[in-house]
Amino acid sequence: MTVPARSVTPLRAGPTRRTEAEKMKKLMLILALGALAGCNTVDGIGRDISGGAMRVSGWLG
Repeated sequence: MTVPARSVTPLRAGPTRRTEAEKMKKLMLILALGALAGCNTVDGIGRDISGGAMRVSGWLG
């Protein structure tokens, strides 16, 4: 008795279509992680934010 061979459908490995929203979310996540990587500690994040705020307030007068 022979068993008929089963047909196997190969998985597609091609590119998927991403929406603009998905691309934007990924970009924002990468930028946020990059910004946090620049500040080694929570204290460093606070100093960076304070420094940025002081610089902007200096520009505005």
